[in-house]
Amino acid sequence: MTTREEELGTFEMLWDCGACGTGKLLGVTHRHCPNCGSAQEASRRYFPSDEEKVAVADHPYTGVDQQCAACGAPSASAAVHCPNCGAPLGEGKAVAMKAHERVAEGQPFSASHGAASPQSAPSEMHAERKRPPFHIFAILAVIALALFFACRKKPATLEVVAHHWSLERTIETFALTTMSAWSDEVPPAAQAVSCHRETRSTRQVPDGETCERVRKDLGNGAFKELRECTPKFRDDPVEGDRCTYQVPAWTMARRDRSDGEGIASPRRFTSPGPTRLGTCLGCEREGTTTTVFEVDVRIVDTGKSERCAMPEAQWLALRDGQEIQGKMRALTGGVDCSSVH
Repeated sequence: MTTREEELGTFEMLWDCGACGTGKLLGVTHRHCPNCGSAQEASRRYFPSDEEKVAVADHPYTGVDQQCAACGAPSASAAVHCPNCGAPLGEGKAVAMKAHERVAEGQPFSASHGAASPQSAPSEMHAERKRPPFHIFAILAVIALALFFACRKKPATLEVVAHHWSLERTIETFALTTMSAWSDEVPPAAQAVSCHRETRSTRQVPDGETCERVRKDLGNGAFKELRECTPKFRDDPVEGDRCTYQVPAWTMARRDRSDGEGIASPRRFTSPGPTRLGTCLGCEREGTTTTVFEVDVRIVDTGKSERCAMPEAQWLALRDGQEIQGKMRALTGGVDCSSVH
């Protein structure tokens, strides 16, 4: 996205004399206070209001002012010696500049009244941060202790009480299924196709500009004012044909479930499963099958029990009535199922 810039002119910053209090002196014209003779301080420069703007006429821009290391007065970047105290400027540094100011087009700028920029306010940057109140540390300590005890586990003797298993499978049927798609995505074998107009997407269309006025400190007692405009877009709908249709497809018809206890009990479904095999309309097939293996485990010392799920090999390795060494949760007293093996 390209921003279009238009220059609106170059104007003088304002500054207030820190020695005698004379205000609204011109940043380029008044390098010294005309009332008391004190040198200008770059940190006291500020943007004027729209009504106070004074245009800079035929003032060559050589760069950001240097700040004299000896007296602190700003000097043109091309200067070799400070015009205020005569000290060489080789060790000087560029003065701090004010941050850009922006307003929406049609809105006025007001004077910034010498507000310090982030670069010229080290006392604020390095101010001592307040320490958080003690009660915050206490709350955090309580939370940490609660998490510690919630996660803490201790050894326990466990007894395997009973084995459980469950089987679940889906039964799918081959039938005419209603589906929806855009017209160019409808399969050739579709039946009973019915379409209607619908918004399929949007496209961005140019819709004018958003403009701002921007003031940029040049660092030499003047600032440049610009008009910056960014293209604006709107979303226009793109219409398409949305269709419903029917095609033969496998869809889930029902679920079968069987449950049992004990390692020796046969693990099989009690329901008949698919009743009509093939790929005809109304035919059925078996879908996905899942098996869950669980054991009831009791803590010998407390009698508290829990049902734990596990892989088949681990389930087969345990025996009812067997005592094993595992772990219990210290906070709740429950069995840690991950320790059952």
